[in-house]
Amino acid sequence: MMATACDLVSLVIILMSFLIHEGHADARTDVVSRSCGKVNATRPEIFGKRLSSMSNEMKRGMVSDSKFAISESGEAPDKVYMLSQCMEDLSNQECESCFYQVYHLLQHCLPSNGGRVYLDGCFARFENYNFFKEVNGPADSKRCGNDIEPEEEFKELVERVTTKMVKKAPGNSGFAEEQENTNELSAYGIATCWKTLDKQSCATCLLHAATSSSSCLPSIEGRALNAGCYLRYSYYAFANSRSRKIDNSGTYQALLYFSYAVYGLAVCFLAIGVGFYLGKATYKRKLHRNMQKGVEVDLSALLGTLRFLQFKYSTIDKATESFSEANKLGCGGYGEVFKVCPKPSSLEIAIKRLFLSRKNQMKELCNEMDIISRTQHKNLVRFLGCCFTNADSFFVYEYLANRSLDRILFGKQSCVKGISLDQTHFSSYFIDYYSFFDNLHKWNMHMTLIFFNLFDFLGLCSGYMAPEYITKGQLTDKVDVYSFGVLVLEIVSGVQNNKFPSNDSFETLVVNTWKHFLAKTVSEMIDNSMEKSEEKVEEMGRVVWVGLLCTQESASQRPTMKNVVEMLKQKDMRLPTPSKPPFIDECMEL
Repeated sequence: MMATACDLVSLVIILMSFLIHEGHADARTDVVSRSCGKVNATRPEIFGKRLSSMSNEMKRGMVSDSKFAISESGEAPDKVYMLSQCMEDLSNQECESCFYQVYHLLQHCLPSNGGRVYLDGCFARFENYNFFKEVNGPADSKRCGNDIEPEEEFKELVERVTTKMVKKAPGNSGFAEEQENTNELSAYGIATCWKTLDKQSCATCLLHAATSSSSCLPSIEGRALNAGCYLRYSYYAFANSRSRKIDNSGTYQALLYFSYAVYGLAVCFLAIGVGFYLGKATYKRKLHRNMQKGVEVDLSALLGTLRFLQFKYSTIDKATESFSEANKLGCGGYGEVFKVCPKPSSLEIAIKRLFLSRKNQMKELCNEMDIISRTQHKNLVRFLGCCFTNADSFFVYEYLANRSLDRILFGKQSCVKGISLDQTHFSSYFIDYYSFFDNLHKWNMHMTLIFFNLFDFLGLCSGYMAPEYITKGQLTDKVDVYSFGVLVLEIVSGVQNNKFPSNDSFETLVVNTWKHFLAKTVSEMIDNSMEKSEEKVEEMGRVVWVGLLCTQESASQRPTMKNVVEMLKQKDMRLPTPSKPPFIDECMEL
């Protein structure tokens, strides 16, 4: 009964939304500009950890109605100040997507002690000093479009738009959206001040920004990027405007009357269903209290015979001392990890508390854990069991103190250097490496499982993440292919992707390798500790070719693990030409 009434109400809402509102789902994550400080932090590791912790706290503010957050952490000289803000026309969901992208790009500025990123929908900045009240600065800039509009009328429209925004925004919570139209031409604009500025400072900043952006004319687009504000004009309606004029056509009137009729019917059903709803209210409140207490979920209904242990929640809670911060090892994209040593056992274990616990997800994860519990190997972390409650989900592993994969590859006992010194069977390293993960695919291991483990080993290093996950949060069956492609290039070059030495802060190892590939100078990026005879260079060049195929921007163009092994084994196989890697055009030309 209640479901029927709710369905009718939903239909009314959909109809009214169709008639009155124009929905948008554009988070406007195009990169406008990114700049990094020229001085490194005193203690980069501590500085970076604080920045990561602050971003997690600030996310709550960014998904709220304010779409704004500031934070500061630590003591000088490693104190960190951070600010982030979305444009007011973005929805909460769009703002969350934009903040994820802007923070990912901001991380690339480390180990610098400062950086700022402007996207079309949001802005973020961090420094080692308090910049929250800054209005203008030496780093202020503008971005002008390539195309021009020669009509003098367009210039007049733009100037009217910017003038209106400069007047309106300071008294409108620092935000203004304007447009001017003629029969032939249109001009649209958005202006916003960071919410740390008062009205006077906002007006001063926008006046300077309007002058800066207007100097782009007759370009059809212009942006002013100031320390305290952002202003944009364009020839098209780029903002996520939530309303539009309602026509008085017969179709509209008919739909409106139909909506009223359906609404009246829905009210009748709702009145009948109120009693049933009130009867369930007490049950729901009790269920909610149980969820907060961590009532265990019986997995026997999801799986038949489990091949791994199902721990009690009370055991997990006691072992972690109620999830004490003293036992916390760290936090990743899918959960936080605690190290414990349950008495009287001397076995150290690691407990991962996941950030997802819906029942449909539990069934999926149970199937994955059932598979991984059979995939025991001396070089794999041993999976011991799990615990699912209505509030949380937990995985229990044997604890290994090897830290993250980047430390193993590039730490004091560098595996990369070890491989470079033994080149007798160079390609076989990668064949064995890929063969293992090809087997994981054959066992139908879901991508989420590989994602949990690989990215946790890498410490969620953004340099290893596939572009479809970074920009859209999508997991494809080629995410791990991209990650291993990056690892291949790192091993051949002896350089980490995110620590590639370059004057261009956007250039990574993958991008640099692509440039060498096009210029046919791959030998120049090979680790100097490797033998560079003609035969070895040819072999390593083929490995680099395969690595570039794995790191192509389009997931559909990346090879499967099986194909990768065939490419490395069959040296006479003709390899396809790789397309461009992701983010090579990250410096956007408007």
